[in-house]
Amino acid sequence: MDVNNCYHCTGRIGRDPELKATPTGTAICKFSLAVDHGWGDKKTTMWFNCTVFGKSAERAEKLLAKGKQIQVVGSLNLREYEKDGVKRQSNDIDVDDFKMIGPREDAAPKPAQAASTGGYEEDETLPF
Repeated sequence: MDVNNCYHCTGRIGRDPELKATPTGTAICKFSLAVDHGWGDKKTTMWFNCTVFGKSAERAEKLLAKGKQIQVVGSLNLREYEKDGVKRQSNDIDVDDFKMIGPREDAAPKPAQAASTGGYEEDETLPF
């Protein structure tokens, strides 16, 4: 990881992670992350599109769920695109590591997760 482009942020997952694979079989997990800045009536929310690769992607899909509070570390990429003739910008993070930081009751586990979280505790850093 290039430390000059290393981005850390803490927020809540905005949609359940989606796991897909590249044509060569590499796992890719995508989810959105809402990060709040400020407080009171000056509070704003910034949205990030997060992407996790490989075995970490498989773990993310199993452990993460909408509403979960997590911290991510990765490379920030500001992507410009055009939609309906309007120029837009997207904040994308290629996630190198993530840590679940909220209490267990932040989000309901996925049905397949209800009995187990794969041997990891909620506040434990996953070994990627």
